[in-house]
Amino acid sequence: MAGGWNKGLTKSDPRVRKYAETFSNRCKSGDIIPWQTGQTKETDTRILNQSLLISDKVNQLIVNGDWHNSFSKSRRQSYKNESFDGKWEVLVAKWFDEQNIVWIRNKSVFSYTFNEKQRKYTPDFYLPNNNCYVEIKGWKTPKDEAKWAYFPNLLVVLSGTDLKSLGLIDIHKDWKSDVDIQKPNIKIGLQHLKLILSHGLIA
Repeated sequence: MAGGWNKGLTKSDPRVRKYAETFSNRCKSGDIIPWQTGQTKETDTRILNQSLLISDKVNQLIVNGDWHNSFSKSRRQSYKNESFDGKWEVLVAKWFDEQNIVWIRNKSVFSYTFNEKQRKYTPDFYLPNNNCYVEIKGWKTPKDEAKWAYFPNLLVVLSGTDLKSLGLIDIHKDWKSDVDIQKPNIKIGLQHLKLILSHGLIA
């Protein structure tokens, strides 16, 4: 018989569940030490190869436009009876309140095309007193750039760098992109939001 005894089985099978629990307990007690303990991508090529494989899979999800939809549900947050896709959005909403900035959890949907498919885009916030939309973005992807290329209104995009400068987060990964958005209504960075808020101008 090809494969191990547990091939095709899941934790719904009591044998698999018992084996998993026993293995977990032995790891916690130190009786079993996983091979990768204490190793890094720099010290073990197996870990490096595994990391590269995961990165390739994530990049493919991004290219296919499936990355955000696949992982957003597990990060849902609530504030003022509104549902948010992540903690950063809640922190920005609280910052808006502290600054007496009127905001709305945006529900307006805008169409755009990505990979020859029609899709829908909903920015995170709308500031009615400034007629401005705000998007919180931790990692810019080609799909995001497609959204903004089609977006018809004033939009400010804030990254982890901006949130850190506001004192809302302590650490962040660099916001990587080699594509510049050449649209006058798309503003990248906190400086544009501050100018719009203070002067009501399209920065």
